[in-house]
Amino acid sequence: MEEAEAEIRKMAGQDQDIKKERTTQGIRVITDYIPHVQSVSISITCDRGSRYEDVNMAGVSHFIEHMLFKGTKKRTAKEIALCLEEVGGYLNAQTGKEDVVYYACVGMDYIDRAFDLLSDIITNATLDDTDMERERGVIMREIATYNDLPQENLIDNAVRLLFGENDGYGIPVVGYSETVGRMGREDLLWHLSQNYKYNDIVVTAVGNLEHRSLMEMVEEKLERGLNWNGGIKSELRFEPPEVKSINERKLEQQYICHIWKGIKYSDERRYALSVLNAILCGMVSSRLFQRLREDMGLVYDISSTPRLMRDAGFFAIMYATYPQAGGKVISIVREEVEKLLNEGISEGELKTAREYIKGGIMLGLESTITRMMRLIKNEVYLGRIIPLKESIERFDGVTREEVEEVAKELFSEEGMVVAVGPKVKKLSKVIRGN
Repeated sequence: MEEAEAEIRKMAGQDQDIKKERTTQGIRVITDYIPHVQSVSISITCDRGSRYEDVNMAGVSHFIEHMLFKGTKKRTAKEIALCLEEVGGYLNAQTGKEDVVYYACVGMDYIDRAFDLLSDIITNATLDDTDMERERGVIMREIATYNDLPQENLIDNAVRLLFGENDGYGIPVVGYSETVGRMGREDLLWHLSQNYKYNDIVVTAVGNLEHRSLMEMVEEKLERGLNWNGGIKSELRFEPPEVKSINERKLEQQYICHIWKGIKYSDERRYALSVLNAILCGMVSSRLFQRLREDMGLVYDISSTPRLMRDAGFFAIMYATYPQAGGKVISIVREEVEKLLNEGISEGELKTAREYIKGGIMLGLESTITRMMRLIKNEVYLGRIIPLKESIERFDGVTREEVEEVAKELFSEEGMVVAVGPKVKKLSKVIRGN
């Protein structure tokens, strides 16, 4: 164990060749140069995700993400799809609460091709009306798929209840079928003109690409073409559907989520919170996994997530169990939370959790995509890049007292319990604590 710890500290102490710079127009450019690899992960990020939408435009960020792949002034949708695949590369995008990331992974011989493609879809998308109608149908099916998946439906409902239906954090990233169904080209253009500006854009590359080379590509291909304007903001109003904490559905299992308001990403207690998460439910050896799955066999899987965002956060525990056991599992989760508050954690648990988290960070260094996403998150959420050495040292420094203190604050209120599945109405008394 001591040798493993020493190796982690040694790797963390190695200098990463990370550079950050702004173009003359304000686009942020970040590189992590790794000369010994043969590939590059490269991205263009808009740092204004779905939380910046109002409820009447719910889903517009995600709709734009889809539409930018449907054709540009010089490429058809098929040509966009083939551009990197025919050279063994990969193109994708994701919309989150805080940002929208368009990214590619390619061999080092095709870096110019990848960045030309990314720049093209960001600056030259046609947003054709016919394509938009077709893609609207695709997104409607995506929304229906989310609604059919109890796990996705569960966490969306829990977050909406926690933050409120009109809060940006409470609005589903994919939007609602009603809002997506009525969006027009003018709505998308208006959103692009307001949110895809120079200061909103972050370009990131990790791999065998020097910083100066990327700066030149950004200035030539992206900065000159980024000029969205026009569009009209819709004045149509939308009232989101009521969300319930108990939702009866014909399923084999009950899907249950405990959720509490948490801390934002810039809060220095996030290190202690990560350790708390690992101890309570974030590892196979964690308290809840061991008791509910290994000892009692009541769940197949139980997971937790401390979701930290720019201005808010939440902590959720999720699991599925058979209908007869739902009330019992809810009570056991509450018992374990109460036990942690009353008795604290052991030094052994603290050490295991810290090493588990640090090991995960180090394993992530093997992936250029993981490294890239880490840089994006640091920049979007904090406005600075946290050196790897600093992260490792902060986790090494987490104490039992810090973990127990953040637990007391996090669980100072009982939190909400949201359930979906068969016979969940019978859980009402347990949820209320009766």
